[in-house]
Amino acid sequence: FLKSIHYYHCVSKDMFNELHNYGAIKDKLFLNYPSIEVEKFSFLKKYTFNNNPTIISVGRLHWKKGIDIALLALSKLKKEGFNITYKIIGNGNEYEKLKFLTNKLGLTNNVIFEGFCSSKDVAEKLKKAQIFLLPSYSEGLSNSALEAMCSGIPIVSAKAGGMEEAITHKQNGFLFEIGDSEELYTILKDILNNKFDLEKIRINASTTVSNKFNLTIQEEKFKNFYKKL
Repeated sequence: FLKSIHYYHCVSKDMFNELHNYGAIKDKLFLNYPSIEVEKFSFLKKYTFNNNPTIISVGRLHWKKGIDIALLALSKLKKEGFNITYKIIGNGNEYEKLKFLTNKLGLTNNVIFEGFCSSKDVAEKLKKAQIFLLPSYSEGLSNSALEAMCSGIPIVSAKAGGMEEAITHKQNGFLFEIGDSEELYTILKDILNNKFDLEKIRINASTTVSNKFNLTIQEEKFKNFYKKL
């Protein structure tokens, strides 16, 4: 099948390398990152980190999204006295399972399943959050994560797919090993204990998106690529 394809559009170096490992010729691989309209996500200048932070995750309720990992980490934080609100935006067939796990872990009063939200509503909810969490087992390069970074919401992400190409640990966000709820717990605890300069991290994150994941840049790369065909 790979031999019959003329060119491949890869959304990350991770995908690029995986296709090459399967036998795709490098000259046929075209890398162009997912991008967003940065103008639609203004940087939050009045960001505040309070004693009752809101953590937000956006995506369909599928096992690949790793929401169970997030719940395990938050459960441990709650036992240590941290008061956290976790908002989960999205629908999916994992809802009942995650709802059950939420109750079992004693997080009923901390977790809010928001269901489906429009892009406009997601943007508004981002403005009221203190942390964006992407605990995925598998991921390409999340647009929702890029939108959070552009808005200046500190992001904590699993090292899934191409997320390491957008986030440099402790510089413009935070990374943890896939499926490692203990490492996620440690990172969140350190953030909650004010061990990082979140203002610097927020600015670096927004700058990264503007310089690397800007829709204008993506469009130009596509145009230049198609002109060569």
